[in-house]
Amino acid sequence: MTFADYVNVLKKHFKQSISNNELCGILFDAIITPLNLKNRNGEDFIFDKAEVSRIMNGKKKIPTALQEHIWDKPVLDGLEKYFEINIVAELVPDTSDLCHQLMNLIEQDENISPAHKATLHLSANPKSTALFLAEAFIYVVKPDSISETIKPSVKAVIEKPILKICGITATNELSDKIEVVRFHPKHEYTLAEYEVRIRQLYEEIANFQVG
Repeated sequence: MTFADYVNVLKKHFKQSISNNELCGILFDAIITPLNLKNRNGEDFIFDKAEVSRIMNGKKKIPTALQEHIWDKPVLDGLEKYFEINIVAELVPDTSDLCHQLMNLIEQDENISPAHKATLHLSANPKSTALFLAEAFIYVVKPDSISETIKPSVKAVIEKPILKICGITATNELSDKIEVVRFHPKHEYTLAEYEVRIRQLYEEIANFQVG
């Protein structure tokens, strides 16, 4: 999965249309802002449409300064929250399709180890979208720096299990609640049948002859 693949999938899931230039600027700021990075001339990084276009077309790599600082602690410590505020908040509410589409690209990438794919898969769900996008962003910015597992500071930690216990409704459908059916003892006879049976027993007793 390339950086362009990542951006193209991500932008489709924004609530409002967003340009490549604007989205790339937001993504790159996840590295630039925490470190107050400057370019080689000591100036603020500015990515115009032409430069972003070259990056998206694979004609230019992401600036080395951004690649080299992707693992810096200030960046990693705030990366998930940054994505939650600046990316996930702008996405359509249901991010399951986004996670699915990115995971398809990740599964097809032979450069990503099975262990790393498994780690990414753990966070690829709507409950941890920000973490998943942050982890995938690290990979597409500097894919040659990824080892067997993602670094601990952004490693997926899922507090809630993906598997859960569900109840079954009276109509045989899954439910988040457990329905308890009121207990009714199963009798051999109905109340009316019990009355008839008791009368019969009294009559039989009355007809007993003591010899």
